[in-house]
Amino acid sequence: MYSWERDKLVKCQTVSIVEDLGQIGYIFSDKTGTLTRNVMEFKFMLVGTEFYGDLAKFEQRQGEEGEDEDAAFVRKSTMAAEGATDDGAAAPKGWQCQQYDAVISGANNAEIGVSMKSLDGGDELMIGTQKSLIHEFMKVLSLAHMCVAETFTGKDGRKEKFYNGPSPDEVALVEYACSMDFDCIDSLDEKIIMTTKDHGEQVYPAYRKMDFNSDRKRMSVLLKDPIDGKIKLLIKGADSIIKERLDMSKMDAAASEKTEWFLDTASKQGLRTLLMAMKVVTEAEKDEFLAQCAQAEKDLDNREAELEKVYQAFERDL
Repeated sequence: MYSWERDKLVKCQTVSIVEDLGQIGYIFSDKTGTLTRNVMEFKFMLVGTEFYGDLAKFEQRQGEEGEDEDAAFVRKSTMAAEGATDDGAAAPKGWQCQQYDAVISGANNAEIGVSMKSLDGGDELMIGTQKSLIHEFMKVLSLAHMCVAETFTGKDGRKEKFYNGPSPDEVALVEYACSMDFDCIDSLDEKIIMTTKDHGEQVYPAYRKMDFNSDRKRMSVLLKDPIDGKIKLLIKGADSIIKERLDMSKMDAAASEKTEWFLDTASKQGLRTLLMAMKVVTEAEKDEFLAQCAQAEKDLDNREAELEKVYQAFERDL
């Protein structure tokens, strides 16, 4: 077995695996995807009320889309260092959107005046512009994940970074954020290190990571943002799971309507969707939550169930 992208052979760490493989006589597969490449591409996003991506392609009915996929962000690990894919075609240049570039550059940075208050009203985060809202969106992608950054030596001798994660979806989102200059350098239990073009390298103290599983259908992290000093819960997950945890009294009606349009159109295209959300947390709320987690962990017989109860109560009012 050989990885063409990394120019590496598989290294067997235990003899028992070889013996187990030798016993296999038949392989039963429930779908073709099990035995083919499972490559995820980032195509479109909605931040607040603003759509970013190729709107014409997004609103096409399924089956009308052509072969031109240059607007999509394709995982870097599927590209050769010379800029060619494994079928000999030229690799896409990455996800591009003129409207996004205009906002990030400041040329079209609209005032939005979004206010996010903590549940007890003790703290508030003001997001004044669309660029700031995009930054918060990208932080969710780059900070709230279960991926690990690793390196490998390419064919030209240079070390290159790649992400290992529990699913291609997770890796695609982190690699997309990295390509947009929100680069997660390291993600540990107690801290996450990220670099951005505007703020350079920043260390985010992490208080608690709540991992994704098939029951939760969401992943979140409680951390302190060194840029604005706010304690935040960043969360992403399935649209049905996140929507039921939103505080609709704080939601902008236009943003809610646009989000429903986005989800409905994406579902007709057969695209996978995730919702990103956050909330501001005070020091007292953070301490109370961590104390509840510590208490739940003392229950050796029902530890996971008790922790999930604490998570369920905390991951609300987003």
